[in-house]
Amino acid sequence: IKRLTSLVKEGHSYLEKRSCLKFIEYHPVEAAKLKNLTYLFYNYSGVLESCCLHYFSKPFGRRLVLITPVCTLPSEVAHAAAHGMGLTHKKYEPFNEGTTKAVLFPTMCRDAEQKKKLFDRAY
Repeated sequence: IKRLTSLVKEGHSYLEKRSCLKFIEYHPVEAAKLKNLTYLFYNYSGVLESCCLHYFSKPFGRRLVLITPVCTLPSEVAHAAAHGMGLTHKKYEPFNEGTTKAVLFPTMCRDAEQKKKLFDRAY
C-alpha cells in the first residue's frame, strides 16, 4: 500500500506541475460521506497488463482508478488519473487537446502560462 500511495502522490505532483489542478487527500470513508464530492479512488490491480484503461465509472462520487504493475512512472499514473477524471482517447492516440486543457485548466492559477507551455510541449 505504501508503494501505491507513493505512486499516486508522484502522479498528482506531475499533474499539479503541469496544470491548475490541486489534489487534496481525503480518507476514503470520510470522502464517501461528503455530499456533492467527486473524487478519485485508487486501487492496485496485479492482474491487468495495461496502464491505460478505457473506462469511466460514473459522473460523480467515487471514480475508480486502477494502477497496474506496468504503471510505474509519474506520467503513467497521471494518465490513469486523467481517465478517472473523465478524459478518453482512442487506442494509441493522445487525449483531445481542447478537452484536456478544459479539465487541466478549469480556472487560471499562479504560473498558468508557464504550465500551459509545459502542457503544449507534450502535444
